[in-house]
Amino acid sequence: MNNTIFSTIIVVIFGIVASFVYTKVTKKDFFGGIKMAMVVGVFGGVLGGFIFDLIFKLPLLQKLVDIPYFNILLVNQFDINFISVGLGIWLFLWLYGYVSEYTERS
Repeated sequence: MNNTIFSTIIVVIFGIVASFVYTKVTKKDFFGGIKMAMVVGVFGGVLGGFIFDLIFKLPLLQKLVDIPYFNILLVNQFDINFISVGLGIWLFLWLYGYVSEYTERS
């Protein structure tokens, strides 16, 4: 199996699990329910992982790779930056929760 496809599958699974945990911990009533929150989590994981990964490649933040055990989250065998993916999931779910809070429902 191609490493890129496998990495994408891992990010999707991570997005589903993280968004499920986020909805249970925050106990928010998301518009569309938990299924829509999982879709937003997967979208946030893929898109946010890409955007934050570009930010983490800046020369200033490259010093983080030298920190023991922290570099496993940034550089691993799957070429996934789990910190970027986690930040993307959290940011998108937080924004979606904020919008859901003020959405009128009938």
